[in-house]
Amino acid sequence: MNLTVKVSSNVPVEVKIVGDKDVLRDFGWTKKIDTIVELPKGKWKVVIKNPGNEKATLDIELKGS
Repeated sequence: MNLTVKVSSNVPVEVKIVGDKDVLRDFGWTKKIDTIVELPKGKWKVVIKNPGNEKATLDIELKGS
């Protein structure tokens, strides 16, 4: 399965795609992502963190195929 990931933020955020036990993709600290990620079958989630507790405005688009 392919996942199209687009994230835009006005402050740096940490973005990861996490499976049942492993981090499948770590984008690190970023303000913008526009990529396609190949994912295995099963469960996974997109985790977005802003540990500095800054107010963030996010535009997020996820499309699977």
